[in-house]
Amino acid sequence: MSLDLRVFAYENFLEFIVWTVRERDVGLGALSCYRSAVQSLYVDQGVDLPEPYDSDMKVV
Repeated sequence: MSLDLRVFAYENFLEFIVWTVRERDVGLGALSCYRSAVQSLYVDQGVDLPEPYDSDMKVV
């Protein structure tokens, strides 16, 4: 099973990150891994990576 990137938008990922930070005890390393995993899915599925994943996510 994989994320459907036609439905799972950047905003959904941000919501997930905010929820994770508030509800779980995770470090920056885990958050970075989540971002890398989603970026990898874009490559694997042949979908262009939205710009915010390269710029915005570095400041979240």
